Amino acid sequence: MHISYFVLRELSTRLNEFLPGSMVHSCYSQDKDELVIQFAETEQEHYLHLILRQNFSMIRVPANLSRARKNSIELFGELKNAEVQKVFCVENERCIAILLDHGLSIVLKMFGHQSNVLVCRDRVPFKIFKNNLKDDLKLSVDSLGGPISMDKEHLIGHNWDFTRLSPTWGGKVKAQLSDLGYFELSPDEKWELMQEIQNQLGDPEFFIANHDNALPSLTLFPPKHYLLRTKDVILALNEFYLNYVRAEQFHALKKRISSHLNRQKRKIQENIKKSRKRLDQLQQNTSYREIADILMAHMHSIPEKASEVQLPEFETGSMITIKLKPALSPQKNAEQYYRKSKNQNKEIEILKKNLEHSEKLFVSLQGHLQYMDNSQQLKMLKQYAHAHNLIPSKTKVSAKPPFRSLNHDGFQILIGKSAANNDLLIQRYAHKDDLWLHAKDVKGSHVVVKQKPGHAFPQPVIEKAAQIAAHYSKRKNDSLCPVIYTPRKYIRKRKGGAAGEVIVEREQVILVVPEAPSFSHGDFE
Repeated sequence: MHISYFVLRELSTRLNEFLPGSMVHSCYSQDKDELVIQFAETEQEHYLHLILRQNFSMIRVPANLSRARKNSIELFGELKNAEVQKVFCVENERCIAILLDHGLSIVLKMFGHQSNVLVCRDRVPFKIFKNNLKDDLKLSVDSLGGPISMDKEHLIGHNWDFTRLSPTWGGKVKAQLSDLGYFELSPDEKWELMQEIQNQLGDPEFFIANHDNALPSLTLFPPKHYLLRTKDVILALNEFYLNYVRAEQFHALKKRISSHLNRQKRKIQENIKKSRKRLDQLQQNTSYREIADILMAHMHSIPEKASEVQLPEFETGSMITIKLKPALSPQKNAEQYYRKSKNQNKEIEILKKNLEHSEKLFVSLQGHLQYMDNSQQLKMLKQYAHAHNLIPSKTKVSAKPPFRSLNHDGFQILIGKSAANNDLLIQRYAHKDDLWLHAKDVKGSHVVVKQKPGHAFPQPVIEKAAQIAAHYSKRKNDSLCPVIYTPRKYIRKRKGGAAGEVIVEREQVILVVPEAPSFSHGDFE
């Protein structure tokens, strides 16, 4: 009800007590949806602060207001030094008119998402604040509002349906009457209740209602819970604005953090699901080491150049099919399975470690979300969010860098975005002593770890860069991925070679689990 006719009527009455005789000193905007009108008299200044957003509009009357040195635009120069003659609310309309000398006037049209400020000459608009509402330039100010009769005869004539008589009686008034059982009362009781409501609206009290998990509201009827109760409309509007802004910030921050946490939660749930499935497969299937042992135990019964063989398991005696490479002897096939068993054991160990970490992180996220649900104060929410690094970083609006970049343990890691970008990365941004990495034998991004003079590349940094190289490659969905690495000076381009294609010398290989860079820690640029 903060822009209802009844509130604006009380506000205009108060403004008319002190604005007449003052001069329009300035009209300026520091935000595309806000306008400040500054009035000056001999010893005092007055301000009208209009908020005209699509989803929220209101007028407040702050005691003082500091103007920013930058991003402040002067508007409506025609009004400067015009003297205020009178302030009034257009009858039964959500408009306040400020009459100035020389036939000028300011109309504050508070029509919800259509709210605007009109500058008029001889009551005809010639400038408006929100230029997208072009029809306001055609608005006939004299046609706004008018008398509405709410006497008993008119109500009887409309079958006691007050909604057809007074558009100023918005949803809150109608809801109040409905709550008081208006529609079930006898005619005499209806008229008695209507008179009570009209008397209440004629000399209103203002309440700032407090709602659980919702923004506060300004109402003329006593709510169950309220933050303020006053007869002073200016105090009510100013306090309502401050409480609304705080609540709006609180709910926006809470929503932003909760959305961020829920995204992380869904991602971790998916990782846990995949890891458990893969771990079950590895633990339920016959291990590579057991297959190798079975081959060694039956080596002399395996036909030469066989592509597969059926042999009994040791414990159950059930037959299993073992795939072989025909070009290798049974012993060499067994050796290959022994080598695979080492990787399999390492994969199981990594999966268990990742599962433990993910499950702990999941429990932690659940705790943060529970705190979000129970939080009620902006200050406490901010302190908690900063303490636990929960506020997601805003996307920077800037030119995109030629490659992805992140920092890990003090080392900068650069990641190519495309084949041509890979060439650019190693030719123009990589020093000869930087470390170069790439997934082995498949297409993928070139990754470069920038050297720090006097420091060797730590093994955790090499592993992190290798995981990233594996993630940005065709092997990103593999359980384990071999990644080659070498100093940049051992990388060279073949003349006429395709984009991103290089010749590698003196390479080393590391086996890692593909992993995307962690955005949750804010290290990704």
